Amino acid sequence: LAQYYRTRISVVHGATTGLTTLKVEAFRAEDAIIINRTLVELGEALVNRMNERIRADAIRYAEAEVARGQERLVETQIAITEFRNRELMLDPSKSSLIVAELIGRLAAELAVVMSQLREVEASSPNSPQIAGLQRRISALEAQIVLERQRVSNASDGLAEKIAGYERLTLQREFAVKALSSAVTSLEVARNEARRQQLYLERVVEPHA
Repeated sequence: LAQYYRTRISVVHGATTGLTTLKVEAFRAEDAIIINRTLVELGEALVNRMNERIRADAIRYAEAEVARGQERLVETQIAITEFRNRELMLDPSKSSLIVAELIGRLAAELAVVMSQLREVEASSPNSPQIAGLQRRISALEAQIVLERQRVSNASDGLAEKIAGYERLTLQREFAVKALSSAVTSLEVARNEARRQQLYLERVVEPHA
């Protein structure tokens, strides 16, 4: 029956016109028209299912991208929070500025004390103030060395912490941009879903 059915049905597609002609042969003209109309309706139903599948796939993919973007953003924010809790600082860059300012103040104070020592040594070489000033100079120099070590390239120095924090903030920026792009793509997919992608247009109704 299926083989016989195929001999009574012909579908011819015109490559130049883009039109497809469906021909049905039957023992009665009325039956041929009914079969033809039924086949066209089945074709329209298939096109509609294909449209629905295209829309659903596009939206599902876009929603998955948004979900992944949100997850990446949450992960980077958690990493930044863990870094701050572990290092006990909100921003290592700002902490380094504070240390730099402290080193500057210590250096200025060291210069003043050294100037005082030279004056005392010049005016009173045996003054008991000399020993105190020398101890003060040693203490300031040691403190400056200590503060500079805090911003050195050691694994526990501020320089390393700044680099690690900047990597985390850069990852967060990338995650924010990726999420924004994914949300835009989702909105585009939803707008496209409102439009029909495929059409089956009847140029001529079935007739005998």
